[in-house]
Amino acid sequence: MRLLRPLLLSAAVLCAAQPAGAVEYTVGLYSLGSGAVGAGQLPPAGFYFTTAVNALHLDKSISTPFGATLSAQANIAPTFVGNILGVLPQDVLGGHLALSLTSGFSESTVTAALGPIQRSTQGWGAADTILGVALGWQLSPTFSHKISFSQWLPTGRYEPGFFPIVGMNRPGSNFSWGATYIEPTNGIEVSGTAGFTIEGYNAQTAYHSGDALHFEESISKHFGNGFRAGVYSYQYQQVTPDTGAGARLGSFEASAVAMGPTFGYMTMINDHLVSFTLQGAHEVAVKNRLAQTSGILSATYKF
Repeated sequence: MRLLRPLLLSAAVLCAAQPAGAVEYTVGLYSLGSGAVGAGQLPPAGFYFTTAVNALHLDKSISTPFGATLSAQANIAPTFVGNILGVLPQDVLGGHLALSLTSGFSESTVTAALGPIQRSTQGWGAADTILGVALGWQLSPTFSHKISFSQWLPTGRYEPGFFPIVGMNRPGSNFSWGATYIEPTNGIEVSGTAGFTIEGYNAQTAYHSGDALHFEESISKHFGNGFRAGVYSYQYQQVTPDTGAGARLGSFEASAVAMGPTFGYMTMINDHLVSFTLQGAHEVAVKNRLAQTSGILSATYKF
């Protein structure tokens, strides 16, 4: 899990940080927590546009053998994301097919410190592009499930070394299955997703990040006025080690658990369905990974 790379200048001035665990740049391609709420649902047939503002903070401090504290922080915020989703009206294998395209741009700020010596870098850039396809089934008024596939294209801003990066400069794929049950008598929703992310190879750094399992779940209460409130969590477990000439500190495998609140609101505006989501989570029980604190505010409009 590599965030910065250390360069020794004279008396060990820290210019960048080495891997602090596993998965290059400490950020996996899949957005953990995004599959926790409404995990098995597809919206009705039609075209949808979602705009979102994301914030991600990463932080880690360790004590060195010579008494100084080595710390690294990264703030990838704000990230402005746009998503186009189309749900086909035709029946496909007894369900409905959805296609999506996601991209955006972000500001990235990275700070590394060794004792009193500190260095920062900051900049804006385009994010990677994600192509998605999902097939969902509404088996009853209360239960639905879907399978999903996402493909990451490394189109984002990237420079090796101590520079602000927004893209990860590696392709990747994610396969997941999600399910949702809503109790009609009290509006309680229970949702969950299980997925597997295949991380790609960064040719510029000769670093192949390890693949990972992720699990996401949520419990929410739907109120009659369109509001929803609940809690969600996720678990992340890297299952194959980092490899390649760039993984110089060894074959680390990362894991993390996170939880946080989630809120939503759905209404009609000028005969168009509009929904809003606000949620955030903080990672605990983190191993071989910079602890992440994330938040997202999104709005979806149905054409």
